[in-house]
This record gives sequence, C-alpha cells and structure tokens, in this order.
Amino acid sequence: MKEFMKKNKGKYLHIYTYVLFIEPYVDFINKNFDSKEHLFLILTNTGKVNQRENVKKISRNFKSLLLLIREMYKCEKIFLHGLVHHQLVIILFFQPWLLRKCDWVVFGVDLYEYKFRKKSFKSNLYEAARRFVIKNMNGLIAFIKGDYELAQKWYGVKGKYYYSFLYPNVIYKEFDLSKRNKDEKKTYIQIGNAADPALNHLEVFQKLKKDKDKAIEIICPLAYGHDDYRQKVIQEGTKIFGNKFNPITKLLSLEKYSELLAKVDIAIFNFKGQQAGYNILILIGLGKKVYIRNDVTFWQLCSDFGLKVYSYNDLDRLFEKIPNDIKLNNIDIIKNHFTEKKLKEDWEKIFQNK
Repeated sequence: MKEFMKKNKGKYLHIYTYVLFIEPYVDFINKNFDSKEHLFLILTNTGKVNQRENVKKISRNFKSLLLLIREMYKCEKIFLHGLVHHQLVIILFFQPWLLRKCDWVVFGVDLYEYKFRKKSFKSNLYEAARRFVIKNMNGLIAFIKGDYELAQKWYGVKGKYYYSFLYPNVIYKEFDLSKRNKDEKKTYIQIGNAADPALNHLEVFQKLKKDKDKAIEIICPLAYGHDDYRQKVIQEGTKIFGNKFNPITKLLSLEKYSELLAKVDIAIFNFKGQQAGYNILILIGLGKKVYIRNDVTFWQLCSDFGLKVYSYNDLDRLFEKIPNDIKLNNIDIIKNHFTEKKLKEDWEKIFQNK
C-alpha cells in the first residue's frame, strides 16, 4: 500500500464506494487525460477491481483510512463518486477544510437517502453530519439538474453545479439487433435493474398480473442490491408469472448485459427517486419503449432532451408498439448527444472548474 501511494501522487483523487462503473470510467480517463494526474481509490470490501498503476482497492480498517486521509491532503481536487460511505462522511465532517476541494458526483441513491432512509436517533445524527458535508462542498456533478436543485432544497447546497452524463457506460454504441436470442412471438418486459426496494417491483407485478397468460417473458435484473428483497421479488414473481419470470441474479459482463437489454421490448422502472438512468438511456438508444413515473426528476430530463418516455400511470397501453418515428428520434438523440467526445468535454470543464 505505501509503495503504491508513493508512486501515485495524483493531482485528482477519485474516491469510489461502488465498483459498478469504475472500470469503464478509469479506462476513459486514462485514454483521454494524463493518467499520472488521476488516482482512484476504491473503498469497498466487495466486488472485483482490476487494480493497476493508478487504481487501488483499499479496505475500511483504521490504517487504510489514515492513508486515504493523507491522499486527500496531498491532492488538488477530490471527486466523491457516490456519497454512501459512513466513515468517509465522518472524516469530512471533522476536517471541513477538505470540503473546499471536494466535488460530489451524485449517483441518485446517495441523494435520495434524505427521503428514504430509515429514521432513528443514530441515523438522524449521521444525516446531520451528511447535511453539513454536502452543504459545504465545492460543487456537485450531476446528470440531472433537478437533482442539484433537490440538493439545494434538502441540504442547503452552496457549491457550484457541474453537468455531465458522468460515465462512459451510456455512450451510444451500434448494436446488431439481428443477433438477439429472442422468440419473436413473445413480448419481453424488463422490470427494474436491481434488487432495490425503491424500484417497487411487487407493485409492478400486481399491475401486470392481468397479463400473465399472454406470450410474455418478465426479465428482472437482480444481481446487485439487497439479499432479502431479492428473494422476496423472486418468490412473488415466480408465484404470479411461473416460468415466464426470468430473474437475473448474477452480474453480467457489459457485453452480455447489452445483449440482454437488446432482447427487451418494454421496460418499466417504478422508482420514486432517481436511479437506473444508464439502463434507461441505453434502452432508449436501442429503440425500446420505456415507462417511468412522471413525477421524478428523470422524467423532466427526458423532456428537456426531447426523448419520449411513457408514464407509469399509463400501463393500460403497455402492449401498444412505440411508433417508428418516435423510436428513430429517440435513437438519434442518444446517438448524437451521448458520445465520448461530449463526455470528454464535460470532464475537461469539471477538471478546469469551468
């Protein structure tokens, strides 16, 4: 660990608490920027990380956290990719001068902890510390400006807003749909993207119960999230839809997951906060019909881009095909906006504080 820290004196320190998006982002940064200026520290005890010259997975023990603090002092800028690590929040709370060089990369679930956390004396104390940390950061980096506005409303944020679609996972890629392993007589319906209670799978199942005898397959990605909730979803999905219910419980490679999404005809995301954005955009870019709630910030984002998505309140028209002109317009918007060139421009502005 010490040898690693000596060799890597990053100008920009990236602290991750999830491993989900790290690999493509590291590759993107190392390709488009000076890799010697960027140091990635992954604070997790789970998940595989391809450790390399400027990437290190560190544990959450006291010694490792001291090394983390040292790197926070040495760098010029700190990027917090997801704010869900309790020890990190406490470190920043007791060393508030570090917040002047911190930018929070908002994932969604970290913001909506304000609304959906389980309230107790202990969680209230932690939330007070989080409020102080969030309020006094240099800036927030978010894909959806509505999330920044919520952070202002909920946490009194004073820092600057920086726009970016954040990660290369959603960069438009041509995909040969003819290679799909698909029964054309079926309608493939994706529900959610994780074993997360915030996606309200069981409510969706009840709405689709009347369609259980149709030629459908319910695809339910559940590879990451809460174990107890995963089992509950699988149990209820199997009970209602039988062998038409297809739970995905293992993490797939990006290529395999893209193949899975290519098979989907309709996708339903019943979140009341903000999540699954990359799934939604990839599906829209593949010409799929996507349903989300019309009272969430992601609905407004789609509207701002001119993307057509469908209201969760209008599931009675679920099996109506998306008109071809709408499908092609959606694909064209994703294709032209979500590019590597645009992502590079966004991060250049962020690194330069513009």
